[in-house]
Amino acid sequence: EARRTSGRQRNGNLLRKYGITLVEYEAMLTAQSGGCAICGRKPEQQTRYQNLHVDHCHDTGKVRGLLCDQHNLLLGRFNDDPKLLRRAADYLDGLL
Repeated sequence: EARRTSGRQRNGNLLRKYGITLVEYEAMLTAQSGGCAICGRKPEQQTRYQNLHVDHCHDTGKVRGLLCDQHNLLLGRFNDDPKLLRRAADYLDGLL
């Protein structure tokens, strides 16, 4: 079941964790056509969360975009390594 938080709580969480406001989150969501930056899945299409995850660089803290729960976990499992992700894509394409 999705956890519900007030707008004020959500704004505080976003500011504390990622340095963005709820208004900035909503602007990012609009810029991404309302869905995950990778697959386009909308927040209401997720099973566990009512909001998309704020994807950020763990080294710099820079926010990159908003992701569904599956793609947020995927990037984490690949240690945010683009070379490893490209290698995985090559494997799926039968190039390896």
